[in-house]
Amino acid sequence: MSIALQSIKAGDQVYVEMHGLRGDLMLIQTVDKVTAWQIVIDGVRYRRSGGQQIDHEYSKWTVVPITEESTRRYEALRTKRQEAKDRARLRYATDAPKLPIEAVRKCLAILDECMLREG
Repeated sequence: MSIALQSIKAGDQVYVEMHGLRGDLMLIQTVDKVTAWQIVIDGVRYRRSGGQQIDHEYSKWTVVPITEESTRRYEALRTKRQEAKDRARLRYATDAPKLPIEAVRKCLAILDECMLREG
């Protein structure tokens, strides 16, 4: 039984984490209700003992308390997703080869500046 999950109460913010085929995702959610056995967030029930979602047979969603480690993981996932979005924007705007992320962001800044001048 997780001590951190046992200390969660209604109104607390937590991460809701999902590990899927297309990558990992973490969302910040507010706890609606806590019972002796469950944590309820937006009508979805999770086990208080381990954080796993109860309602769905194939679900990979899990409640994770906000800690220093989970915040580092959240920020790393956010950075990774932003890099993927930036690369996709550049790929659709040009036929550029795979570039370092700094070069991708410089190219995007130039493209954004040109679009502002034209618009």
